[in-house]
Amino acid sequence: MGSKSNNFSSTVIAFFLSLPFIVYFAENRLIAKDEGFYNLAAKLVSQGNELYTDFFFPQTPLTAYIYGFFYKIFGNSWYQGRILTGLFTTLLAALLFNFLLRRLNMKYAIFGLIAFLSSNFVFPWYVVIQTYSLSVFYVFLAFFLFSLGEEKENKVFYLFSGICFGLSVSSRLFFLGLAPFVLMYILLNKKYKSIFPLVLGALAGLTPLFYFAIKNWDIFYFNNYGYHAIRSTTSFDTNLKHNLRILKVIFGVVESVKFKCLQLPILLYLSIISFFFSLFKKLKIDLCVYIAFGLFVLNFIPTPSYVQYFSTLIPFLIIIVLFFIHTLYNSNLSKMVINVIILPCLILFFYKLPSDFLRYTKTGEGVIGIRDQDNAKHWNISHIKAISKKINEITKSGEVVFSLWPGYLFETDAVPMKGLENHFGHKVSNRLSAVEKDKYVILGEKEALKKAFELNVRTYVASKDGQIKKIKEKYSEEKLEIFDFKKVKVIKVNI
Repeated sequence: MGSKSNNFSSTVIAFFLSLPFIVYFAENRLIAKDEGFYNLAAKLVSQGNELYTDFFFPQTPLTAYIYGFFYKIFGNSWYQGRILTGLFTTLLAALLFNFLLRRLNMKYAIFGLIAFLSSNFVFPWYVVIQTYSLSVFYVFLAFFLFSLGEEKENKVFYLFSGICFGLSVSSRLFFLGLAPFVLMYILLNKKYKSIFPLVLGALAGLTPLFYFAIKNWDIFYFNNYGYHAIRSTTSFDTNLKHNLRILKVIFGVVESVKFKCLQLPILLYLSIISFFFSLFKKLKIDLCVYIAFGLFVLNFIPTPSYVQYFSTLIPFLIIIVLFFIHTLYNSNLSKMVINVIILPCLILFFYKLPSDFLRYTKTGEGVIGIRDQDNAKHWNISHIKAISKKINEITKSGEVVFSLWPGYLFETDAVPMKGLENHFGHKVSNRLSAVEKDKYVILGEKEALKKAFELNVRTYVASKDGQIKKIKEKYSEEKLEIFDFKKVKVIKVNI
């Protein structure tokens, strides 16, 4: 621990050293398909459209509005969005560094920063335009400020901690489930004075949710909960088997196609050992343990759950493990024994890491929605930008375009067909009435093409043979101009 000025200057240096690394992966990471609807939603709100009412969006509102505000100033661009995501992740890295520097020392702060930046659950998921970077940044900032409130016994820090927690929930709804775990920590450690400012701040941070909930509860409820409750048709037994499979993957019991490096299993095992060690030694259980455990439990709630959801634990697990190592080195245990335990974990932590770098930037092997190198050639930013450029060349500004994946239209002046602003809505279209589909702005995949014909849509972005065949059946060959982008075809109808 050093002086405040030294800690601040060291944190600024850590930020600027981390930034190029994170921006590099932000600009080279293969596209995650969900980025398409996040980007288009941000673009639409920047143009004056309203979330939920004007188009379907199955997430809390803050992400769309923050990125929308950014796009309004700097323009709609995949690279711009990725850089904004990278900035949030870099700020998170700097906060982690500062926290470890303040609570431990420079050596642990540097190692924590390296562990975070090189995590195979950070560089693939904290650089994409989704909720991961923004929501974890806010929840970590809430934790960071709460810890300052404890150290300085200052209620102002608790107030701002609550605000940041509310903003994390406004970015990702299920983070609300962390509240009981934080409350448990407060009650067990008798931090009663923190409750009022924390709750007051949280209510302020939840303002975006309150605004949309009050404006139209039915539409807000469906987008944020109702849709998720009906989107999966799998049975309880199937979901249980799926979650058990995820549990085995994240603990390294079975091999994952998504990653080779065993960083998450190592962090989880060491965190569990740390917890029981603390209980045995009657040491204080830090708030980060409660948050990590809360996130671990909450990540199994969505149906279906995915392995990448557990990326939210990484900064908290790093703190738990480094606190544990620091405690061991300051105990009566032989340093040689400690080294024998730690060094193999350290080697395994970075073993096969290069292969995970390559799969998310080049090969696409095992990456959800991509799977192999052939698909990776399509799902990269430069290729999607080329498709968008062609759409712009053959359409007028404001022209309606048929595209089941909204990402193709993000960097264009065209507009999506009503109901196709999000590629998840069709999953529940057969369980909604015609009135409900109109209210929630959802089109089924099959009815979308029929609707496009009725509206005399002249430009189609089609990736499925069935769609292309129907378009060819609808219009004679001489009227069609087809631009082939391998996995997808841009079709212009000339009449």
